[in-house]
Amino acid sequence: MTEYTPTKAAIMWHEGMKKVCPECDGEGRLEYDKPVIDYVNGGYIDTVWDDCDECHGAGEVDFSEDELKEDDEGNLWIEDEIQF
Repeated sequence: MTEYTPTKAAIMWHEGMKKVCPECDGEGRLEYDKPVIDYVNGGYIDTVWDDCDECHGAGEVDFSEDELKEDDEGNLWIEDEIQF
């Protein structure tokens, strides 16, 4: 079996470029705990699926300013890990 080594690469950023949501891994939905009031038995925690709070169900989020690097010419770059 071939082993792949992660390598850093610089990718030029352009307007509208997004990344996979780190919270839901691009699924757009997450499993959440929801407290349910039950006056007789003291209540319980139910599990529900809902849109991700981070990406609002899109599965993608914008890059933060901390993730963008500027070169001498004013171009913005993103450092990303790729596997060969």
